[in-house]
Amino acid sequence: MKPSEDLLYTAAAHSPVPAEAAAGVHPQPAAADLPAASQRAHAMSHDILVNVTPQETRVAMLEQGVVQELHIERASARGLVGNIYLGRIARVLPGMQSAFIEIGLERAAFLHIADIWEHRQNGHENRPIERILHEGQSLLIQVIKDPIGTKGARLSTQISLAGRLLVYLPQDSHIGISQRIEDETEREMLRQKLQQLLPEGLAGGFIIRTMAETASEREMQNDIEYLTKLWRDLTEKSRSVPQQSLVYQDLNLAQRVLRDMTTEETSRVLVDSRETFQKMQEFAGQYTQNILDRIEVMASLLGPATRTDLLLGGTLLVGVATAYAGFVLVDWGGKDRVEARLLPQPGGAAFALQGRF
Repeated sequence: MKPSEDLLYTAAAHSPVPAEAAAGVHPQPAAADLPAASQRAHAMSHDILVNVTPQETRVAMLEQGVVQELHIERASARGLVGNIYLGRIARVLPGMQSAFIEIGLERAAFLHIADIWEHRQNGHENRPIERILHEGQSLLIQVIKDPIGTKGARLSTQISLAGRLLVYLPQDSHIGISQRIEDETEREMLRQKLQQLLPEGLAGGFIIRTMAETASEREMQNDIEYLTKLWRDLTEKSRSVPQQSLVYQDLNLAQRVLRDMTTEETSRVLVDSRETFQKMQEFAGQYTQNILDRIEVMASLLGPATRTDLLLGGTLLVGVATAYAGFVLVDWGGKDRVEARLLPQPGGAAFALQGRF
């Protein structure tokens, strides 16, 4: 099997998972209209384990003690894409129709006039950059490309915030749909479904992600509330911080667990780092309160680490051995060991486990 044909391993059926699942977004079945406790009792429940080391964070999803998915994010490889800063315009370059913006990093970041949202609106396409920006001006911007070599990060003034099912575009009014959803009837149904759920007077537009096809109205409503609250919080923060400040950092793997992987069928989210546990509780308290009481710290793993395994009740569930030639050995809790490799995900920091079976 060619590397491109490798599949994200699912222990239940050794079956392929859609591309978005390999990137850390996992579609879930629609929740029934039952109380949360009843739903968890009637459906296949699962646990999520979060293992944190200074070098990387690992997340495993288990059903009946069997690992279904494993995701890894390396701390040293986390990029800046998605981060939002309150920048200070250091220099405007009319000849290049661009500007250098200080955002608190070693090198100034780069903003081209094509990435200035206001330039493309209200018939301003012919306005030069020197009539839009001036030195010393504060500007809320988002990183769209990481620094490379001697070049600083590339910026945009068009903000986008990704959720589990939707992407929120606060400055736009357009409702777009993922190109992967090709059926026109399905696209129109999703568009109407979203429009019916949007609060009256809500500014901004949305992009409907592929996994929204299987989402319930309640799940989509939760995503709308999460994204609009996130936007309110970061705009309020941007008014009180000094220039060159980080206003919003793209979610790390532990936070994405709460946003993307937890469902009504999630029994527990077990974390072996007290610091990460506290941060996950803070995030859940603000944005995913329905999962707050299911986040637990694994006290047995606190203290000096002697191994890099995820443990539950003393039973080895996931053991990741030293990588060799890009491959790792994974122990799924039985006698057999499988050869697998780590597939880099968009952004460079996250990895999905892939193997040949």
